Amino acid sequence: MAAPPRGTPTPPGETDSEAPYEALTAEDLSFFWRWRGEDHLLSNEPSALEAAKQHVAAVWRQSISALFRYRCVAKLSFLSPRVQRHPAYAALLQRCAGRRCRVADVGCAFGQEARQLVLDGVFPSSLLAVDVTPDYWLAGEALFGPSPTHGSLSAAPTSFGDWAAPATELEAPHLASFDAALCMFVLHVLSAQQQLALLSRLRRCAKPGALLLGACVGCLGTAGEWGTTPDGSGAARWLHSAESLREQLLQAGWAAEGMVVQCRPRQAGDCGGGGASYALADGQGVMATLTFSAVA
Repeated sequence: MAAPPRGTPTPPGETDSEAPYEALTAEDLSFFWRWRGEDHLLSNEPSALEAAKQHVAAVWRQSISALFRYRCVAKLSFLSPRVQRHPAYAALLQRCAGRRCRVADVGCAFGQEARQLVLDGVFPSSLLAVDVTPDYWLAGEALFGPSPTHGSLSAAPTSFGDWAAPATELEAPHLASFDAALCMFVLHVLSAQQQLALLSRLRRCAKPGALLLGACVGCLGTAGEWGTTPDGSGAARWLHSAESLREQLLQAGWAAEGMVVQCRPRQAGDCGGGGASYALADGQGVMATLTFSAVA
């Protein structure tokens, strides 16, 4: 019998489907169709919905068999970007939409957040896709395809490798070059050391006054370890509280002035879907969603 795919454990009370695409609705696919210029299919024949589901299924099956099974992959969360819900998103667009500014999408995954930025006016050539492997980004190209208005993101600059390593040459071409950076639902799969390395690296790659915005899973109680990192090292992931995340951002060199860290209980539709919580250590309370923004 084949070994089960390695990935993030399923929260208690949840069951992962081996065919999550079967439950997709037209609303679930609204961003997919919008990117492809097929918004009209939201109210079209059932055959259009079935064809889209089969396309998603083909990409998902290939991804799930070869890539680490994060919760966003298991739950098809990558079909819907979340950056547009961030409290600082309007400020990012005000800085960057329609201008040749440089925006790094860190932990770009399938490129859903990058595509939201492009739809909202950021030039594809101004993006930098950053992830530990190119595989998710390439799967996103296969999934979303080209936009009739904006074309393909295949020409967007990329930087694939371990940006959370204590030392790496990956940052060298990008020092003091970012006008803004996204870090959406990345930190909670890393160890505390990896988190600090990543946030410090982003600070070194940020221009003076550059904007960082992101979100991660955290906890309502005291920060601490939970689960293991996906790199196979056996290191413990670090689950932030609002206070510990603020301290780590300051330690990484981001300015105290203008820094905002918000915390709320997890809700349906949050990263991983369902809003379900893992059992946490004593004192950590329950899982929360943290959003943050800071200025270089």
